[in-house]
Amino acid sequence: MQNEQRVLRTIAGFAGLALLACQPAGPDAVETIDPAGFRVFAPAERLAVFPPDPLDPEVERPIEGAFGLAVGDSGFFVVDQIAGHVLAFDLDGRFRAQIGRRGDGPGELGSVTSIAVGGSGAVSVADPTNGRISTFDSDGSLLGEIGTPFPVVSHARPGDGAVIVPSLDGARLVTRLDPSGASHELDIDPSMVPTGLRGGLRSRLGFGALHIAMLEPETLLLTQYNDAERLGVWTARLDPHGQRVTSVSPLPLPVWLLAMLREQLAEFRKMEFEVETAYMAFLSVRVVDGEIWITPNAGGALIAATLPRAPTDSVTVIVPAGEEADGMGDAAVVGDRLILLGRTSVALYRLERVDVERFPYAASDR
Repeated sequence: MQNEQRVLRTIAGFAGLALLACQPAGPDAVETIDPAGFRVFAPAERLAVFPPDPLDPEVERPIEGAFGLAVGDSGFFVVDQIAGHVLAFDLDGRFRAQIGRRGDGPGELGSVTSIAVGGSGAVSVADPTNGRISTFDSDGSLLGEIGTPFPVVSHARPGDGAVIVPSLDGARLVTRLDPSGASHELDIDPSMVPTGLRGGLRSRLGFGALHIAMLEPETLLLTQYNDAERLGVWTARLDPHGQRVTSVSPLPLPVWLLAMLREQLAEFRKMEFEVETAYMAFLSVRVVDGEIWITPNAGGALIAATLPRAPTDSVTVIVPAGEEADGMGDAAVVGDRLILLGRTSVALYRLERVDVERFPYAASDR
């Protein structure tokens, strides 16, 4: 009952956001849809937290500055940008291993901007300071390194030992880095590249405009998340040899999600400095068990939601149930569990189904 009351308060606070959503205005406009069906969950019992007390000086491996989160079949990984390493946990939230340490030698990390988990459980870490992507097993042992010709802020592993990263040249979209260190931009018909992706790695404030993940063995998931005018999510199909992009298709963004993000952006624009392109609309977009999960930067109004691939798809949303979303740096859903990342801690919750009469962020009744 307590969770339902909180959900209803959330509904009341965001019922008017639907009025802000815009309809597509051209071939490059963002497509929007309302949910065909939905399920609502909220964090219930907290199962684990690390460290138990972030301020305890006796904690052996405190989290100094969490930057990102990645999920694999057997556990999850937390990037600590300040400490210069990655912490590995099992799916019950138990600490397993430290991956890497600050430095410039083999297996050491100068900085971490991206992390990807392969099907074998191997973890690859992009390190632009040292100009390489390092791959470790789940216990932290170094498996190999690939040199990078430019700073990499996002990457995906197609499963053949290579790495795919955003291109500096937005007309080419993505670049393949082979295990040998050779790199080449994947061929693509320039007319396929949507306006929202033509900046490549660059936004008006520099690197970091494009995020890459593997959706399926020959399909990339591309997200433009920190340029307010070019928000979007696309799929990019590769040929069987991974040498060419054969098609790029937009995924329709839910109209209620766009409305929420634009409301948050309006709050950022009230600040005294220019934040229009600094605003990160999505904290993360990841694929877990075949589902596309978005963690929006929505000011604690929504923890995570699945992204429908078709208008007939049902949507799952995770709504806040208390204070656990305050200061949230990222979130991931694995089965009936929620991983919440803060700046100096990570917590694991059991999810509980919440019965509501209508979709919490519905725009269909505007």
